[in-house]
Amino acid sequence: MKKILIAFYFLFFTLPAFAYIPPSYFIYNKIAGEKETPFPTIKLSVTKPAAGGTEETLGTITISSIVIEENRWPVLSILFPSTQAQLKNSIKAFGLNIPTEKDLLIVPENQISQAKDLPKKLYKNDENIKLKRYGKSYAWVHRNAENKKEIWIEKDSFLPLRVQGDCPKELEDVLAKIDLSEPCSFEFRNQYSLKRGRYQQAKIILIQKDVPLLYFNFDKITTNKSPANIESTERVQSTLQPALNAALDKILN
Repeated sequence: MKKILIAFYFLFFTLPAFAYIPPSYFIYNKIAGEKETPFPTIKLSVTKPAAGGTEETLGTITISSIVIEENRWPVLSILFPSTQAQLKNSIKAFGLNIPTEKDLLIVPENQISQAKDLPKKLYKNDENIKLKRYGKSYAWVHRNAENKKEIWIEKDSFLPLRVQGDCPKELEDVLAKIDLSEPCSFEFRNQYSLKRGRYQQAKIILIQKDVPLLYFNFDKITTNKSPANIESTERVQSTLQPALNAALDKILN
């Protein structure tokens, strides 16, 4: 009954403000959807910029599961979320706070049904979310002001645009151009094609100061039938040099 009252009140009194600046939990629930979907096996070819606008092939890396671990970048988990909980756990492990619906309630849930005069606004704003310009569009930016980590989500499509933070120190020994004093970002290209199954057209780029450091192209995506299939396989297989493979294995999630 309480949930019905909350939903009713929310619908008629607070929806316009909520629709304009949605809380972070709503954004990730929207991205993941309601169904549980096993994480696929993803084969990526890895290249780096070379002279004359070409790319030097470094090898391939195949990732078969997600690991919830501190400071891993939720680059693949935000593209292929298994569940709402898994996605939000990956985001929180990266270093971003996700307040729950109860956290944002102005009136405690157990007092709503008894309250005579409810406030016009039932929810506090999620201060972690801002609306910012992104090219010709807009993005919801989920940010931690303390560690300066950010995730950019396209406003209307809820497709990921960018995962940003301090450059991973694991890459210092394998990328000569990386500067650990400057932020890095994994940026997504052609996510629409990826969602429609045309994964060969999609790409992920590791960027620092608008300069590409690494390109990740989708070679193959294999749908796993159940989580058990994932657990029975090695998480990472690679033809990359050991140092780069170890760094990416530690970072990508």
